[in-house]
Amino acid sequence: MAMARSSRTTPARRKAATKATGAKKAGATKAGAKKPAAKKPVAKKATATKPTAKKAAATKPTAKKVAATKPTAKKAAATKPAAKKPAAKKATAKKATATKPAAKPSAATQPVAPGRLDDTAVRRIALFAQGLVVRPPGTLAQIVAATGYLRTLGGIEAYVALRARRPTLTRATIDLAVGAGELRVVPAMRGCMYLVPERHVDRCLALAESLTRVRDDREAERAGIREAELDQLAAQVLVALRDGPATTDGLRKRLPDGAVRSLGAAGKKLGISSPLPMALRRLEFAGAIVRAPERDRVDTERYAWRKRRGVPELPTAAQLQRELARSYYAWAGVGTVPELAAWSGLSQRDAEAATDAAGVPAVTLADGTRAFADPEARAWAEREVDTVALLPFEDNLVALAGGPARWIAREHLQLSVPVWGSKQSKPLGDARHLALRTIVAGDRIVGFWEYDPGKRDVVTALLGKPAGALVDRVEAAAAELGSFVREEVGHGRSFSLDTDEALRERVAALRKLVRR
Repeated sequence: MAMARSSRTTPARRKAATKATGAKKAGATKAGAKKPAAKKPVAKKATATKPTAKKAAATKPTAKKVAATKPTAKKAAATKPAAKKPAAKKATAKKATATKPAAKPSAATQPVAPGRLDDTAVRRIALFAQGLVVRPPGTLAQIVAATGYLRTLGGIEAYVALRARRPTLTRATIDLAVGAGELRVVPAMRGCMYLVPERHVDRCLALAESLTRVRDDREAERAGIREAELDQLAAQVLVALRDGPATTDGLRKRLPDGAVRSLGAAGKKLGISSPLPMALRRLEFAGAIVRAPERDRVDTERYAWRKRRGVPELPTAAQLQRELARSYYAWAGVGTVPELAAWSGLSQRDAEAATDAAGVPAVTLADGTRAFADPEARAWAEREVDTVALLPFEDNLVALAGGPARWIAREHLQLSVPVWGSKQSKPLGDARHLALRTIVAGDRIVGFWEYDPGKRDVVTALLGKPAGALVDRVEAAAAELGSFVREEVGHGRSFSLDTDEALRERVAALRKLVRR
C-alpha cells in the first residue's frame, strides 16, 4: 500500500530503401551477370557450381570442396577474381528479388534508429515535446499547434492546460484568442470537442466526420430521421442565420413552425431530442457554418452558430491521416502505432499507414516495443528535467501516451484509483483514462489535485514520502493555480454537467485515497 502525504494549498520517425532503389540494384546485378559469357568453359562451370574457380574446374575433389565450404570458395575467388564476380552478382540479384517487399517498409519494418530509449528518456522527450520544460514561444494558436489540441469538456481543463505551458496567461487573454478566431472549438478526434488553431479547423472537421459518419447515419435511422428531412432543415438553418449568429435555442425560434419536430421516446433513448443537432453537425462538417462558445469562454458547451465565409479546404483521407500522424508524434515525442490509433480513433491499419507516410524515425523502447520518435524532441533523451506542473484531466502528456502508467513510480502502480466513465476503480498502472487531475514533478507524476469549492482552494495529495523541497514547490504552484481558478475563472468544474457537490466528493475521495 502506497504511503502518501496530503497537502492543501494556501492563497500564497524516414523511409528506408524504396522500390525504385531495389529495382535499380536488381537491374544492375542482372546486367553484370552477362559479363562472363566470353569465357565459355569457365562460364559453364560457374553456372554448375555457384562459387566458380579455375582450380575447382581442374579437379573434382577440389570442386566438391569448393561447393561444400565457404572458406575454399573464398580461396578460389582469390585465384580467379574475374570468375567470382558474376557469381557474387548473381547471388545478389537473387537476394534482391527474394526481399523485394522490404524495399517499401511499413511502420512495422522500417529501419530503427541506433540504441534503445529507456523509460526515463521517453518521459523526458515527452515533457519537452509538450512544452513543459522549455516554454513554447509565439501566440496561443502556435502553442496549441506545437503541443496538441486541447480537450474542451465545458469545464476549466483547457484553461489549466494552457496555463501549465505558459503560467503567466490570464483567462481574458485566452478568451480574446477564442473571440478573434485564433483558437476555435470544433469536433476532432473521435468526434469529441477540442480547442484547435484556426488553420487546423478543416483538418479536424474532416477527421471527425470520417470517424462519426457511420455512427451518425445509424442513429438517424434508429431515430426515424429521414435524409430529405435533414436536407430541408439544413437549408432552413442557413436562411435563419442570415439574420446573424444564433444559439441552438435561438435558431429554434427563428425556424418556421413545425420545422423542428420532437423525436419522442425513440430519440430520447438515443439522447437526440430533435433532428436539429444532427442538421447543425452536418452543416459544420460541410464547412457551411461555424460555432463559437458563448462569451468566447471555453468552460461552456453553449455555442452560437453563424454562416461561414469562404470555401473550406478539404484534405484527402490520405493527406488527413498523414498530417495527423506527423502531428501526433511531434506532440507525444515518442509514441506507438497502437497509441496513435487509441488516441485518434483511427483503425490500427490506418494508423500504421499514416505512420508510414509521415516518415517519422522508428526507435526501440527498453522492453523491445517498436515506437516512433520526433527527431527534434529526441535530443532531450539525456537531459535532466526540473519542472513542476499541475495538469488538467486528460492532459496531452498523459492522454497521448495512452494513460499514466509510464509516469508512475513502480511502488505506486497498484494504488486503486477512480477512472473516467466507470464507478469501479482500477490499479493506477492499468488506468487508461484517469479521473484525477495530475501533478508532475521532474519526470514523474507525483500526486493529484482538485479544487475545493467550499474553501475556494486547490487541494493537493502527493504519493509516497516527498522531500520537503518538493512539497514547497508543489504548494507554491498550487497556490498560483488556486488564485487563477478562484479569481479569474470562478469555478473548478471539469465538465459542463459537473457540480460543486461533485467537486467536494472528489476532494474527499482524494484525501481518502492518499491515506490508505
